Formats: sequence, C-alpha cells, structure tokens
Amino acid sequence: MPQKDLQWIKDLDYGQLKLMFDLVYFLDIEVLIDLCSAFVACMFKGRDIEEIYKEWNISHEITPEIEEELKKKHNYLFKDSSEGFPS
Repeated sequence: MPQKDLQWIKDLDYGQLKLMFDLVYFLDIEVLIDLCSAFVACMFKGRDIEEIYKEWNISHEITPEIEEELKKKHNYLFKDSSEGFPS
C-alpha cells in the first residue's frame, strides 16, 4: 500500500482508532483489520505493558492461559522483529 494511502491511519487519535477497530471487525473488512492490527502492534512494540493498559483503558489482566492461547493463534505478534510500521 502506498505511503500516501497510509497517512489517514496515522492521523487518527486513540478513540478514533478504537472505533475503527470496532467498525472493521463488524464489517469484516480483512485488509483494514490487518492494517489496523499492524499499526497498533507497531505502536505497542517496545512499550511497557502497564503503560499500554493505562493508555488504552484496558482494565483486566491477561491470564497465563489466555496469553498462551493468543501466542498460539497469533504467534507472529510475539516474535521479535526489527521491522516496524512504515513511518
């Protein structure tokens, strides 16, 4: 996807990005689900989990069982990668 086409997602604030997630999942728009997920993953990379919880208003802890399930389902999110979202 060309850089100019990615600018719109960079301009969203957290509330708009959360709303975008809800919308693309509801409408099942796979390309936007992937784009939003990759963008947020890059935002989270290298940050403290408590900081992310607070910033995104996440009120519950992830149990070890849920974490293990997520690692199996989305193992690519838990790999150390030097590549980030295009700036």
